[in-house]
Amino acid sequence: MHYVEHGTGTPVLVLHGAGVDHREPLGTLEPAFAAAPGYRRIYPDLPGHGATPAPASIQSADDVLDALLGLVDDVVGEARMLVVGHSAGAYYARALALRRPDQIAGLALICPLVKSRTARPEESYTYEPAARSATKGKNSPAPLYRIRWRAARARSA
Repeated sequence: MHYVEHGTGTPVLVLHGAGVDHREPLGTLEPAFAAAPGYRRIYPDLPGHGATPAPASIQSADDVLDALLGLVDDVVGEARMLVVGHSAGAYYARALALRRPDQIAGLALICPLVKSRTARPEESYTYEPAARSATKGKNSPAPLYRIRWRAARARSA
């Protein structure tokens, strides 16, 4: 998996969203890190994005997660780290934290897809484990969870 690295110190894995590559978060976050030394920022290109090809073995979001775990093992090892994720990257950041709770010291989720705490009782999201299946394209892995929206029913007068 292709990645670029800046700085030294506490590892920070920065995951981009769908349809872009490592340059998107690098361009927006590096100015903030310029004033905060002591962080080793790791910006990978997720499979099928930027300089990282999507091999035939990538068939689902779980496969992308496995590739990210391999990158963490190779680049960070067992050190505690921070993870920043934007959009789809936040989805994978949350999955990394679930898989490696003792290694992930903190998460920063930028525009993540999460359940609203302010949803009205008659409206809700439900999260259901998704079946592993072939994808429609190399850049659209099957989800770890299927998210369903149940809208409020119209009330009759």
